[in-house]
Amino acid sequence: HFEWRPVGGKSFVRLGRQEIALGSGRLLAANDGANIRRRFDGVHSEWQRGKWTVAAVAAGVVQVRLGVFDDRGTPDRLMLGAGIVHGDPFGSSEALYLLRTRSNTPSFGSPPGTLARYTIGSRFVRRQGARLLEGEAIGQLGSDQQGHLIRAWASAGELSSELAKIGPAGLIAGIKVSVASGDKSSADRVIGGFDPLFPNPAFTGSFPLFAPTNIAALNPAISLRWPDGHRIGVDTALMQQVTRGDAVYNFGGAPVAATGGGR
Repeated sequence: HFEWRPVGGKSFVRLGRQEIALGSGRLLAANDGANIRRRFDGVHSEWQRGKWTVAAVAAGVVQVRLGVFDDRGTPDRLMLGAGIVHGDPFGSSEALYLLRTRSNTPSFGSPPGTLARYTIGSRFVRRQGARLLEGEAIGQLGSDQQGHLIRAWASAGELSSELAKIGPAGLIAGIKVSVASGDKSSADRVIGGFDPLFPNPAFTGSFPLFAPTNIAALNPAISLRWPDGHRIGVDTALMQQVTRGDAVYNFGGAPVAATGGGR
């Protein structure tokens, strides 16, 4: 890829094949847990001035092809978006963003055909030492060529704090909470299932078996964390369907346990 960055500045413009991760990673992440990290073909830029950061992205996800040296981009899933952040990226901050995605491949219960989805979100982060409080609210609107409307939503949050020091490591206790909508009925013309777009499974629970669609999750955890990033911990995940008329999906968008014939 090609990258332009002013001398001594934090702003940049990056063009070509690249990894893109924004904000919490719930919607757009490099997917650290996978054997091959997610890549995009496109443009990613950020402009920073003082405590303000403006980011913009226009890209398509790269399709991984087994046994092929040069993977290729695909027009089946494209995104265009922008966001603004105020605050310290390593401290407290607030953010607003808007993403437009276009998909030609059915996933997470969407019917066949080209689907355009607008994802609007806001996020806040509060850090004080080893204490973290974070929350995010997301809404999705849009439609497809068959006249189905999109009305979906999700919200998530995290609270963690250091309980004690054990040598150089910190004993951290925390809890994550998330809930995402499912499609209430396959008989109407409204798609109610939340689409996580390009997520990081780590934010949907310690056991990333299910995509954050039609799932409410509670994830308590306790761990030892070292300054270099190493971690040993015990995580738990309690999950429940939000809507019984819809399925539960994996991260590929395929239904894992269909109930009620949801779309």
